[in-house]
Amino acid sequence: METTEKHPGGRPPIYDEENESDILKVKELCEDYFTTVNTSDNEKPPTVTGLTLHLGFADKSSLYDYAKKPKFSHSIKRALTGIEQFHEESIAEGDKCTGNIFALKNMGWHDTVKTDVTTGGEKINSNSIVQVEIVKPNDE
Repeated sequence: METTEKHPGGRPPIYDEENESDILKVKELCEDYFTTVNTSDNEKPPTVTGLTLHLGFADKSSLYDYAKKPKFSHSIKRALTGIEQFHEESIAEGDKCTGNIFALKNMGWHDTVKTDVTTGGEKINSNSIVQVEIVKPNDE
């Protein structure tokens, strides 16, 4: 009886980690992405989804999967850091747009809220006493 080899399933990878030309192509596409978004003709900001589509992926999960592959990791992480830099600089230059804040939060940033629950920074009055009474329940 003849046996056939079963297909592993799924779509074949767009870029092969063992193919040097694919590794170079990803690097070039990542660098090229920033020249396509910040030109005098095009004032679109760099975005994660824009980078994803520029690399030919259908969704961001593919981008993040490739970022975990050692041969593609540096190029993709560098491009993601470039996108993060754009949003960080936009906020630093006074553009406190919620969109920039949202983008940075999606990149791992977070808000920190400090609450002073003392007397507004003043010394606590040592005459204030908190009394705690522990009462034994009735033995009935």
